[in-house]
Amino acid sequence: MREYAKSGRPIWGTCAGCILLSDHVSSSLGGGWNDGQVSLSSVKAESLYGDHHIGGLDINTCRNFFGRQSRSFETKSESSDPAFHEFPSVFIRAPAIVKLGPGVISLGTISYNGDEVTVAARQGNLLVTCFHPELTDDLRVHKFFLGMVNSNRNS
Repeated sequence: MREYAKSGRPIWGTCAGCILLSDHVSSSLGGGWNDGQVSLSSVKAESLYGDHHIGGLDINTCRNFFGRQSRSFETKSESSDPAFHEFPSVFIRAPAIVKLGPGVISLGTISYNGDEVTVAARQGNLLVTCFHPELTDDLRVHKFFLGMVNSNRNS
């Protein structure tokens, strides 16, 4: 998978896939067992998995940022990109992107605990979403990814 990601061919990681494609992964919530809430400023930069994940996207992703599975929710994301604007985002024990590197484009955010939290991002051929677009009837994010695939084929 690392070689595939480096090849320039498009990859889309949702939820756990976002964690796998992140260069840095944090877990300030202790694996989602907490009953409290976290803010972006409370997340410490860590590298939990070393070489045991794919990487390639210059982001720090915090596992279980929104808490345990019982805290699953749906909300609409905000974005200047029409594919992600007001997208019905389903979060299930989801991560959040807490830091983006200089070459990373934020594609979607939500307001959470007083913070604007990035929940969708792209860097080159890599796309990640912290939410589950496949659990909705809205196909805009899927079409966005297919556009990446088609663009890659034509180049």
